[in-house]
Amino acid sequence: MLRRYFMVAVIWLGLSFCPDSALPLDIRILTDADEALVRDIRAASTVIIAEREGRTDPADILAAAQADYWWLIRAMYNAGYYGAVISIKVDGQEAALPGPVARAEKVEEVLIDIETGPLFTFSHAEMSPRPPAIAPERARLFRVGRPAGAEVIGEFAGLGVDGWRAEGHPKARVVEQRIEADHRAGELSADIVLSPGPKATFGSLVLKGDSAVRESRIRAIADFPADSVYDPAVVARMARRMRGTGAFRAVELDEAEELGPDNSLDLELETVDAEPRRFGVGAEIDTVDGLSVNAFHLFRNLTYNADSLRVEGEATGLAGETSGIDYATALRYRRPATFNSDTDFLASVEERRLNEALYDANLFGATLSLERRITDTYSAGVGAGYRFTGASDGFGDRTFQYLVLPANATLDRREGNPNPRGGVYAKANVTPFTGVENLESGARTALDGRAYFSFGGLNRYILAGRAQVGALRGPEISGSPPEILFLSGGGGTVRGQPYQSLNVRSGRVTSGGKSFLGFNGEFRAGLSESVQLVAFFDEGHIGESSAFWDYDNTHYGAGLGFRYLTGFSPIRVDLASPVFEEDQGNLRIYVGLGQAF
Repeated sequence: MLRRYFMVAVIWLGLSFCPDSALPLDIRILTDADEALVRDIRAASTVIIAEREGRTDPADILAAAQADYWWLIRAMYNAGYYGAVISIKVDGQEAALPGPVARAEKVEEVLIDIETGPLFTFSHAEMSPRPPAIAPERARLFRVGRPAGAEVIGEFAGLGVDGWRAEGHPKARVVEQRIEADHRAGELSADIVLSPGPKATFGSLVLKGDSAVRESRIRAIADFPADSVYDPAVVARMARRMRGTGAFRAVELDEAEELGPDNSLDLELETVDAEPRRFGVGAEIDTVDGLSVNAFHLFRNLTYNADSLRVEGEATGLAGETSGIDYATALRYRRPATFNSDTDFLASVEERRLNEALYDANLFGATLSLERRITDTYSAGVGAGYRFTGASDGFGDRTFQYLVLPANATLDRREGNPNPRGGVYAKANVTPFTGVENLESGARTALDGRAYFSFGGLNRYILAGRAQVGALRGPEISGSPPEILFLSGGGGTVRGQPYQSLNVRSGRVTSGGKSFLGFNGEFRAGLSESVQLVAFFDEGHIGESSAFWDYDNTHYGAGLGFRYLTGFSPIRVDLASPVFEEDQGNLRIYVGLGQAF
């Protein structure tokens, strides 16, 4: 069974590396072009795109081939090749010439020949007046002797305008671009002339739109810094804060076309309210753990302060082979711009009923917290709360009461979320607690780090990795609420392994551990813009002590997955099996929304 499983894996991955085309396409570069230029040509060609999308009707192919002259010349100019000669033949006939191809029943061959000619370099590269700060790695591209691509010139002109705007000049613009090509020498002379315009300060914020949110709250959230020096980053943060409330369906922040007489710049903020109510449902299923369903009801702008109340419910383990059904309900309130524009106030009340293989528990918790957006990619939060646990497990029937001081920090620099193709993500949760009843004081720590790397044309292939670390310090296992101990197995940790199947032995009792170490690796191969095949390998480690490197038990899982990339979230199907143990070959299926991580 396992051998057959991995034969399927090899076949699927092999197919993912096949050429894009069933239609014969021969892209031939007659000069010594590097691989990067070939990728640019393939990305620019509408013929290749049409074939990849299955549009192989002769009329479609001919129209795409005729359009390719412009697109490929543009790609050559962007790369610095201004003397390129391009020939595109459809069944042996030049696409630009009239002929019988459009009346043919099928097209058998498209041949694209490109003679790139010499790579032009800058003989002169000047910008004036130049802004004080342009990133050195970008500035090095616009220098004498460097490749003189049109894309570089356009990008550098944009960097010049952005540089002056960052210095407080909102009306900076390109006045003139003087470009001369010497085809004999293979050189390009480029002069970019800018007009910075006057330095400006922020003037007034003009509100537009008939919003149900109080005007005072809109101004508090936007936090418009009147009379301060203009800064485009401030404008971007204002828009981000407004959108982040969830109270608005659309937010548009426009700069006045002209400066005021005192060189002040007014901004116009127009908002459209989101629907006051939103409902949502979700489901995930696997062959062993059964069906999980959840639903929520969101009340937006609850008190006309752009605040929200979310009512949640969840049931897991339905029709599963695990020990029972788990239930959870929660109320979550959020108020933006509390104390300052970047800090949100949150309050939550949760109740859970857990029927796990190793324990049953009734849980209640209430928390008040503050979350602050420090930068566009970094946020942190602190809070205070109360927890109650009534548990029944191998250690007997017990109750716990304790106070918690949770703190968290999140760094999110992923590119292309919810289907990341690059960047990193890291989250740290540290929850010190003080026992009120039957619990020693201690702290629970959980770290989650993820990294993504893409390669291939159009970021077709993605390597994704994840590491999780957890540790519980303070009480012994026998004196800990069972839900704060660590277990491994299932969709969130090691796919292919039974849910929460990895544990430790504390005396004669089987329980969760005081530490967890987990690793996940995925190779995602894009077959098209909307379809991915995935190969993955997971491992988990559970320890009896709080030192996560001193683990006692380990298990592994591997498998294949399928992703259908929709506009809102990938649809995920994973088939996984344990490996390196007797249970290998026993397949489990996981279906849900979003990437596994």
